[in-house]
This record gives sequence, C-alpha cells and structure tokens, in this order.
Amino acid sequence: MKTINQSGGLYAVLLILFLVTVYYIWTYPRIQPFDQDPAQVAYAEAAGLALSVTNTIGMTLRLIPTGIYERGSPKDERGRRSDEYAHPMRISTPFYMGSTPVTQEQFEEVMGYNPSFFNDRSGLPVEFVSWAEAIEFCNRLSRRAGLQEVYEQENGEWVVHLDRNGYRLPTEGEWEFACRAGTRTSFYTGRSSPAVLGRDNVWRAAWHRHNARGRTQPVGLREPNRWGLYDMHGNVWEWCWDWYGPYPRDIDPPPAGPARGDKRVIRGGGWYSKTWETRSANRGQRDPAAPWNSLGFRVVRSVALPD
Repeated sequence: MKTINQSGGLYAVLLILFLVTVYYIWTYPRIQPFDQDPAQVAYAEAAGLALSVTNTIGMTLRLIPTGIYERGSPKDERGRRSDEYAHPMRISTPFYMGSTPVTQEQFEEVMGYNPSFFNDRSGLPVEFVSWAEAIEFCNRLSRRAGLQEVYEQENGEWVVHLDRNGYRLPTEGEWEFACRAGTRTSFYTGRSSPAVLGRDNVWRAAWHRHNARGRTQPVGLREPNRWGLYDMHGNVWEWCWDWYGPYPRDIDPPPAGPARGDKRVIRGGGWYSKTWETRSANRGQRDPAAPWNSLGFRVVRSVALPD
C-alpha cells in the first residue's frame, strides 16, 4: 500500500510539472515577424526617399514619415503617470532614425573609447555615457560623413540647429512618434493588460528587469515596430535633446522643447526597468552629466525633401 501511495504521489507531481510546462510554453511570448507599414512605404515612394540608409560605420537608419499623433497616454493606461498629458502633436519634417541604439563598437569607432559598464559581448548598446558625450558623438559622426554639425556651443551652452543635415539626438516628440509607429497602445506590440496578453506584448518588444537577466542585451533581438525600429522599449534608456518640462498644449510646440531646465529627457526604459516604465508614453529625466549603466542613446538625421 505504501508503494502504491508513493507512486500515486510521484504521478501527481509529474502531472503538475507537465501542466506547468505546457502552460509556460503556451504563454511564452513569441516574437512576431517584421510587419512593414504600407503607409511608410507609400510615403517613401511619394517623397522619393529610401526606406533605410546605412552609413560608413554600418549604422542602419530607418525613414520616419511626417504625421500627427497623440502624444502622451489615455487616463486608463496601466502604469500611467501624471506628466503624460495626452495631446495631438504634429511632426512636420521627416527624419531618419537609427534602427537600434548606438552600439559599443560604433561608439568606440567614432570616439576612440568605450565607457560601458557591460562590455563583455559584441552588439551591446553603449551605456554609461553622458548627454554631452552623446552630443559630441553626433558632431564627430557628422564631420566623419561630411555633413553639417547640428550642435554648437555658445557661451558654454549647447545650441541645436535642427535645419542642418548632420546627426543628432531625437527630440522627445520625435522619439515617441517614432516609437509608436502609428499605434496608440502601451507598447507598439499591444496593450499592457490583461495579464497574460500584456506580458506577451511587453516581453516581445522589451528587455526589462524580468527577462534581461540583470544586464544589457545585444541590440535587435526583440520584436521591431512597423517602421523597423528595435529596442525602443527597454534594454537601455535613451537620451533626447529636450530639457524635461510639462507638455505644451499646442499641436506645433517648439521643435526643440523647453528653452531651459535642470534635467534632460530620457525615454524607453532599460534592462532594470519595471515593465510599465518601458511604455511608449513613459517619460524619464536625468542630470545630463550623470551617466548610468542603463542609459544610452540613438541618433537621427533630418531629411530635406526633394524638390
């Protein structure tokens, strides 16, 4: 009798393990294949612009079209914060944006050093980089490509020239527009709830504290959005040009954001972030002189439309 009871208990344990394994496999997020946005393709054809370009250091940039979108988040979005006031915003000039954050190899090729804390693998995003280092990288990359430098210093302050064709950081409005790629959900892969579906949506797109194993991960391994951008959710936060401040209510706010402030905007969340911190609308702020091993950047280039 004792042997029968022991066998029954063993079968019960094996059955539970089997059911847990089946449930895990059934609910495990599956990265979907790239779904190209037909509207982006149509815009590129109409404007006479390439959908993507690759520069001399192997960096691929994707075309971001013009348009109007709802910046911020609806009041019922899970994880919403008070500074995410929802309002329409117009992006009136197309631009190219790096398909991934700048990698350590790309940064070192331009700057001659690698500041990253996690530097033991190839393809990792550069991190532990200050805002000023990101600005200097953009200017050096512009000079290397024979383009106009976007940033200049006047009286010890950085000044941006958005009409120039060199490399630069995205503005906060550009960053969210590009991240959403026409979506209005918490992530470009879908909503943050209900529980199982929300987990699937964020895990498909983002490296965060529940799946990144305590560090940055190589870029381009999660699911991209429909405009061909990877890692907009998670892995590393990304510097923007703007000073942090309340959102304006104008559909055409100042392109470069607030005239002054104490901290610069960071976006996207990082490997240590909670899932809600990696949402499209979530805003962060940081002292521009304070690097961090969860903070990097990606570059953009303004585009002059053909005559």
